[in-house]
Amino acid sequence: MESSPLYRCFPKLFIHDEFILTCPFPEDTPENRKRVTAAADRLSALMVLGFRKHCPDIPCIAEPCVSAGWSKAMESRRLGDGTLSIYGIDD
Repeated sequence: MESSPLYRCFPKLFIHDEFILTCPFPEDTPENRKRVTAAADRLSALMVLGFRKHCPDIPCIAEPCVSAGWSKAMESRRLGDGTLSIYGIDD
């Protein structure tokens, strides 16, 4: 659905509890950072909803991260404007 923040994003890799998506916003602009952040936040929310469906009594957190390339060192960090920091660009 075009109104979804995940529209045009596609799964690239699944590693245990990590879902890695490719988002079609290659230029680092403020608008694209908002779009990528919205996609990461939506995926995070869907992961939590799916977990709660099967394990309703166990707390679940899915922290979204944005990166120019996959790294185990990534951390979820928000910038002052609320967008996610992009690992490999902002660090």
